[in-house]
Amino acid sequence: MNELTKTLTFVGSAVVVSLVAFLMRPSVESTSTESLVGTMLFPEFTDPSELTGIKIVKFDEALSKLTTIQVEKVNDRWVIPTHGNYPADAEKQLAEAAGGLIDIKVLDIASQETKDHAYYGVVEPSEKDLKVGSEGVGTLVVLDKTKAEAGKAKSEPVLRLIIGKKLSADSAAGEPNQYFVRIPEQAPVYVVAVNTEKLVTNFDAWIERDLLRLNALDVEQVTLKDYSTLLKGNAVQYYPKMVATAKWLPEEGSWMLSKMQLFQGNTAFDAGLSDTEELNKEKLDTLKTALDDLKIEDVEKKPKGLGANLRASSDNFDDEGFQTLVTLGFVPIPSGNNEVEIYATNGEVLVDMKDGVQYVLRFGNVQGAQEGSEEGKLNRFLLVTAKLSEAMLVPPTAGPTAIPPAPPAIPPSASGGGGADPASEEKPAAEEKPAAEEKPATEAAGAEKPATEAAPEVSPEEKEFQRKLDEYNLKRKKAEQTVAELNARFADWFYVISEDTYKKIHLSRTDIIKEGAAAKDEGFGIDAFRKLEKDGIEPAPAAPPGGGNFPGGIPGLPGFGN
Repeated sequence: MNELTKTLTFVGSAVVVSLVAFLMRPSVESTSTESLVGTMLFPEFTDPSELTGIKIVKFDEALSKLTTIQVEKVNDRWVIPTHGNYPADAEKQLAEAAGGLIDIKVLDIASQETKDHAYYGVVEPSEKDLKVGSEGVGTLVVLDKTKAEAGKAKSEPVLRLIIGKKLSADSAAGEPNQYFVRIPEQAPVYVVAVNTEKLVTNFDAWIERDLLRLNALDVEQVTLKDYSTLLKGNAVQYYPKMVATAKWLPEEGSWMLSKMQLFQGNTAFDAGLSDTEELNKEKLDTLKTALDDLKIEDVEKKPKGLGANLRASSDNFDDEGFQTLVTLGFVPIPSGNNEVEIYATNGEVLVDMKDGVQYVLRFGNVQGAQEGSEEGKLNRFLLVTAKLSEAMLVPPTAGPTAIPPAPPAIPPSASGGGGADPASEEKPAAEEKPAAEEKPATEAAGAEKPATEAAPEVSPEEKEFQRKLDEYNLKRKKAEQTVAELNARFADWFYVISEDTYKKIHLSRTDIIKEGAAAKDEGFGIDAFRKLEKDGIEPAPAAPPGGGNFPGGIPGLPGFGN
């Protein structure tokens, strides 16, 4: 081999070795990423109490649909922007959700390749990038806190994380809750231990679900208004069926029917219990319990111009608001004075409480299946208002209506004698002598001043009446305050409740009345009426008074005014 050949061979070998060394060198990214193992992924996030917001985005592969929940602290008040700024009960939920993300330590590096993101389930859930059939999409979690910059408060994220698939028990090497995760806009996929139990997008997990916040033991009576209201084209049809009031008797532990009216067209007629019928205590007890346990499934913002009392000015009530109401199952009807009043498609229930507050529940249309319900359970729209219960706020009438005032003091006698009529001694103020004018000494000495008469003694009956009157005034004042607070909470929202709960509260005549023992023995009674209903006998719709068009001056539905 000549020198030239040797030189070329040597140079070629050096180039090959250099190329192999270059290709096998660790990248800067790889070296820096691997150095994260054993360190905190978000070292600056140390205090969940400093957080002012959270956003969670999930992707349902079966429905190819994103679900998002966002909770923010605005003016020291937690709200949910994704649901019209509905008030959030977020402090505990946020603390628990964020607590599962604090001190996240990198346990391993699964991949540094973008092409592996779908395999590990860490594809970012984004509207613009996802489509039907997308796979390997993770859950995005963003935690925010507020920082002061140049004298202004600014919200910025302290944690952004995409949580992917969970490691199998074998792969997790005995440590629970290990997931593949990725920081958005970065390629590496890490293995970390994280608690995802509270990272949910369910709206009801972030609110106070107890809608009425009442105690079943304080329910005094319920009024069931069983009717249907329909809007067909430009005409309103309604089917009044029953108005019944049942009063709870705590001492007897039973219900008493204090009113029942049935309808034939526009005509209402009294229809009490027959000798073969009795109230269905079990159904009414279940109704009371359901009121106590009435849970919010979802909410929707009311249209602009609809007030807390469900009345709106015709001038402020636009076509969009009208359509929203009708779609959800609430029919606006002109009530006079340029106002529109709202009637429900599926009746009402009035609940009178011991403290003098009355809840009015109006039931609309079915919303659809409950989110996440495997059995396909339905939900229903509901409107709630509060008002004073005049039935529970009856002023006292026993005893005197007023305490008589004390008689006027008798003026001194000018003559010094005591035999004259006291009234004759009184003189108009204009005729009285000036104070500086002296009277004869004999007159001054001889004048006798009568003793001041004591105020008349108040009788025990009058004291008792006053006590009751004070109690009534205090109760009414507290009830007015409670009503104002409730309506402020209910004012802006349609609520969504479960259909199962609706069925427990919305009762018909055949629900609240059952056959007595005598009727069962004789083989007739309410079961015959139930059979007729089951066979499909339905009353014809009643013509709304004042016409049937909207707008067209329908003044109201008789028998259903609150």
